Amino acid sequence: MSKRKKRIGLVVLVLVAAMLVYMYAPMGPVAIEVSPETTVIAGPLNPDGTVNYVAAMDADYAADVTAENNAAPDLLQAMGPDTLPPKVRDAVLAGLGLSAEEVGEGLYQPWEPAQPAEVEWTGPGPKPPFPIYSGNPVGDEPTFIDRDGDPRPLRLADLSDLTWMLRQGQVHPDLEAWLEANEAALDRVSQTVAHKPRLYLPLVSPSIPPMLLEVDLSQLAPFREIGRALLVRAHWRARQGNWGAAWADVLAVHRLSRLIGQGPTLMHQLVAFATEAMAADAGVYLATHGPFDVQAARRHLAQLQALPSLGRLAYAIDRGERFGALDSIAWLSRGHSLGTTGTAPVNAGYAYDWNVVLRRTNEWYDLLAKPFTAPNRKSRDVAMAEVDARLDAFSKRMASTGYRVRFTALGLSGRLGRESLSRWMGDFLMAILMPSTTQSLKQRDRAEAARSVEMAALALAAYRAEAGQWPASLAELSPDLLPTVPVDAFTGKPLIYHRHDEGYLVYSVGINGTDDGGVEDSDAGQDDIAARVPPAPPRLATEEGS
Repeated sequence: MSKRKKRIGLVVLVLVAAMLVYMYAPMGPVAIEVSPETTVIAGPLNPDGTVNYVAAMDADYAADVTAENNAAPDLLQAMGPDTLPPKVRDAVLAGLGLSAEEVGEGLYQPWEPAQPAEVEWTGPGPKPPFPIYSGNPVGDEPTFIDRDGDPRPLRLADLSDLTWMLRQGQVHPDLEAWLEANEAALDRVSQTVAHKPRLYLPLVSPSIPPMLLEVDLSQLAPFREIGRALLVRAHWRARQGNWGAAWADVLAVHRLSRLIGQGPTLMHQLVAFATEAMAADAGVYLATHGPFDVQAARRHLAQLQALPSLGRLAYAIDRGERFGALDSIAWLSRGHSLGTTGTAPVNAGYAYDWNVVLRRTNEWYDLLAKPFTAPNRKSRDVAMAEVDARLDAFSKRMASTGYRVRFTALGLSGRLGRESLSRWMGDFLMAILMPSTTQSLKQRDRAEAARSVEMAALALAAYRAEAGQWPASLAELSPDLLPTVPVDAFTGKPLIYHRHDEGYLVYSVGINGTDDGGVEDSDAGQDDIAARVPPAPPRLATEEGS
């Protein structure tokens, strides 16, 4: 071999070695750049230079809140300090300017039915193979009939069961005493939501730096429980013939749902939608069972129409969920793993360019946000179809063998594959952190449809009280009783209405989008949201032949 060829070979060898060193030498971490394309917002910043999304969202949540308009202190005094998670209780109270002494023990007493007393078997005959309870000579534990027509022990009845029992003419033996013990608490909640237009509870994360995924929102469950308690009292008051007070409790729950919906996260929105749907269901019950005069029905309609819009779902997706994902990426960039505040390192963590991951994540959220900011239902449906198509293709691609092979190859490509690998990481994280946008919209539509049915039922009651008959169509309710004909949120069309000799049926087609004739039967996949006069008898499993 000539010297010239040897020199060329040596040069090639050196170049290959240099390329390999460049490609596979250890790569240090890439600092996160604060910019609109990566972090979206510029601050406030944590000590390490990353964005403090907890502080940013908390500041937005607290905007325009004052000691005078914030319902949180009064609600906490009514519901008690245990409403707040123990780990963050002191920090939340401090953020509200409250002390534990000012909150006190709380007025509300959670529902805890008395447990039946067991007694000794005295015969005749051998001792039965089950406990014997006082006051039950047959030896069976006291029961009630649940929604499926099955007997259940009274000691297991929850708040929704109490409402169901009252609708069927049953009264739990502990109910009256429990309502009496909670009169002050429920009155305090009702008065607070009527006069305080804001609800702000500071967002607190126990992790350092603060992390949105670590913010404990378990306090939302007690707020929903107090709403259920108000609806139990509404049904009790209706049973006593106090329909005006019953409506006041239903209206209080409608107001409570709007206060909850002021929160910045998707969890706030979902709890608000569920609370609103509960209130609307109770409103329908009162509208189809109670005696009405025109003035009362019109007053209730005006109160419902005056309520502010429900929730801020667009914000919760575009900012709350987006910020949660970006915050999680910043956490990973520090060498941590998701789901913990520990220090477990991410595999090949330094191989990723986290700015590429952030930009990829923002591309996904730009797509996800489109349906929630659409100007009308048609454009919303078009945007949602685009999201669903992209997500379906994304899921198939992530599950394919070729995609896994490509990822393995990218992992072996070193520095040259860093950007592509980082984009893959962005997609992978979205598969983990992506909110259920379709289900979120469906839950909001369900709450809005339930309220439309409630409004229609109230307007129909007012029309009947004034005209002495039911209208031939819902169009006759507008504009005298309602500004427009009630619309089904699932179709964008007027609610379905049928008048018959004895009354009417008005309903939404529900989440499944299918006209099930006004029937709600989860076992059969039917989920119409309906109001009817005369009210349908309770559907029991035995009536279906099961």
